[in-house]
Amino acid sequence: MSVPANTTIRAAIRWLDLLPGGETRARSLLSTAPQYSDLTPTQHEAGLAWLIRSNLLPEILELGELKRRTSLLTAGVGDTNWMHDFGNLIKGPDELPSDALGVAEVLGLNPNAAYAELASAWARIDLARRSEVGAAGESLLLQALEQSCRAQVVHMSQISDGYGYDIAVVGDDLETHLEVKSTTRRGRTEFYLSRNEYQTMLRDSSWELVFCVLSHDLSAIELVYSVDKDWIERAAPVDLVARGHWQSARFDAEADALAPWQSCLDC
Repeated sequence: MSVPANTTIRAAIRWLDLLPGGETRARSLLSTAPQYSDLTPTQHEAGLAWLIRSNLLPEILELGELKRRTSLLTAGVGDTNWMHDFGNLIKGPDELPSDALGVAEVLGLNPNAAYAELASAWARIDLARRSEVGAAGESLLLQALEQSCRAQVVHMSQISDGYGYDIAVVGDDLETHLEVKSTTRRGRTEFYLSRNEYQTMLRDSSWELVFCVLSHDLSAIELVYSVDKDWIERAAPVDLVARGHWQSARFDAEADALAPWQSCLDC
């Protein structure tokens, strides 16, 4: 999705400055005051329409000027393809795409401020999306196990997140502890592991990490892989000092660390 035109962003800034005095007064000033004559009435209306379409009103009016401008930046580039993968693609201000820098310039933001805002926005969006996809993957796998497995299936993460795994499958001659990671992106096998999950893996021989590839609408599991525990142990961060240790880490599973899951669906 393309970013708004510079004229639309400039118009939006003016609306935010004038709207506290009322929409009628703001529209009149934008149509008649000489200082606003560089934009046409149509361009000004486009700015207001964008604010409404982006669901920025009325909350943004309560923010300070700097936060308003950073919020406009996020709204302006939030639906671009690169923004959806910001954390993997962009490591600093000098790597910001030209469209982001263009919007930032119109808003009076330097590259450092623009990067800080977009990194923060992406982190919030990424966390929310990972939580949504993760919950869907757990739910779908749980349903499949409950429908097809004669053993007892328990959704452990709903009892407590301290167990270090999400689903337990327990039968007369079977006990499996499943840590479930999910994605909607084929070919992308990255997942996050907490310190507790990792340490549970090290001490629990029944622990297994299953990686589910879901449909984009989160309605079905399309593929399920098992991730090799030895590979996870080799890839995990190493604490270098006794006074500090990692709490969460991102893993990018290599192809040889993945195998089709030998499920217990027929257990």
